[in-house]
Amino acid sequence: MELTTSHIKRALTVAGFTILLTGGLHAQAKLSLTKSASNTVSVNLENSVSVAALQFTVNGSSNLTLNSAGKAGRTQDASWQIHQHQVNDSTVNVVILNAGLVNIPTGEGAVAEFSFSDNGSAHVSYATLSRVVVANQFARKVSVEISNVTWTNSIAQVEEKEFTLEQNYPNPFNPSTTIRYKLEQPGQVTLNIYDITGREVKRVMDQYTFAGTHSVTWNGRDEAGSQVASGVYFARLNMNGKFATLKMNLTK
Repeated sequence: MELTTSHIKRALTVAGFTILLTGGLHAQAKLSLTKSASNTVSVNLENSVSVAALQFTVNGSSNLTLNSAGKAGRTQDASWQIHQHQVNDSTVNVVILNAGLVNIPTGEGAVAEFSFSDNGSAHVSYATLSRVVVANQFARKVSVEISNVTWTNSIAQVEEKEFTLEQNYPNPFNPSTTIRYKLEQPGQVTLNIYDITGREVKRVMDQYTFAGTHSVTWNGRDEAGSQVASGVYFARLNMNGKFATLKMNLTK
């Protein structure tokens, strides 16, 4: 059975853009997000069978405002349609269909992209996929692997001349790690730990510090004294309104 116009009509609902599918899992596909430019996130599809339709939700971190989804490399043809519903500033529901019932052939490449703006309130940003459905030409669901994207904002990546933040050691670590930094001049220094969502986990230090090389140890615990879960964390050094950030991996 080929995907017909009736299938396309059934595929959309006014509020949620839900694809209605039957059948089992027949093939593998991967839907992933990448930060393709300074203010663009691309949605990439890698598929081993032809794909007739996709549904997904893109969620951005609270500091991001996502703009409408636009066509990308594999959906540039005029017959491809992108239907979307902006839930809020950082959440967009998307359905991609082809009015001419043309399928996306096997291969790899971008199917949509979002431009975004950053309000500067967080040094770590991310975009995630949810509610993902991929359908083949027989209106059957395809099993999908999902990959999200996280990045540090440029303002947090710049090492200023006033200080240098070195990579923690050991890394990966469990349960504690040492963070070294060098100050070219004295000043008030804070060192905070953030999780991958940008939430502050622990303020390791906040004190006036003399010039020279220093080190501080984080024991892998939060402000309440509880051991944090394994995963990616960021240490941010702040001095005189200037920042440097490093990425750390806690393993258990």
